[in-house]
Amino acid sequence: MKRKIDLTKLFTDAFAVIWDMDGILVDSESYHFTAHTRAFAEFGLTLTEDYYKKYGVSVDPQIFYAKAFADAGKPFDDLQFLKVHYRKMELYQKMQREQGIKLINPAATIVKRLYNNGVLMAIASQVDREEVTRNLRGTSLLHYFPIIVSGGDFGLKKKPAPDIYAKAVEMLNVTPAKCIAIEDSLVGVMSAIAAGIPCLAVPNHFTKHQQFPPEAILTNFKEIASAI
Repeated sequence: MKRKIDLTKLFTDAFAVIWDMDGILVDSESYHFTAHTRAFAEFGLTLTEDYYKKYGVSVDPQIFYAKAFADAGKPFDDLQFLKVHYRKMELYQKMQREQGIKLINPAATIVKRLYNNGVLMAIASQVDREEVTRNLRGTSLLHYFPIIVSGGDFGLKKKPAPDIYAKAVEMLNVTPAKCIAIEDSLVGVMSAIAAGIPCLAVPNHFTKHQQFPPEAILTNFKEIASAI
């Protein structure tokens, strides 16, 4: 059931908005899926979209790969992980170069409006900082986010642990209750909620089937834009 809340009041009361990146600011999930599919195939695995949606979207790659290899009855260790991961990233970045980094325009409009309203903003993403920076620079959004917390920073645990969001709150120098998180996936929503941050869930094609917790505020970019 969709949780009812006054979004206008939520944004009026908030000092800061913390954004996820993949699937929220950058339409990258289709690239990730295609790159995973091709990389897996090179190592003898078949990846379906349903399997990826259920076990791979926004999940720590090492956890995802370990399950996929186990389900396929194939051996898996740290070396195998690195081989698959680096091949996947090579394919992913090749698609970005050849097809461009795809901006989610409704989200970008909201970012600019919040920025013009003087709202502090940060990124809380579990992908590597280099990838975050490349995506934001490629969509001309980098300067809106003076604070970026990413996977691998500060020895933080990845989502759904609260670490990444808790660090973003600390760097923003605000309380969690005075922030808003914007996420597209279950693990991201769980991370923000565990950090004590009100979280807007904006699902996409790859996450709309996920069962978000009752604490999540299920919404869309049109509703958010109308509220600010």
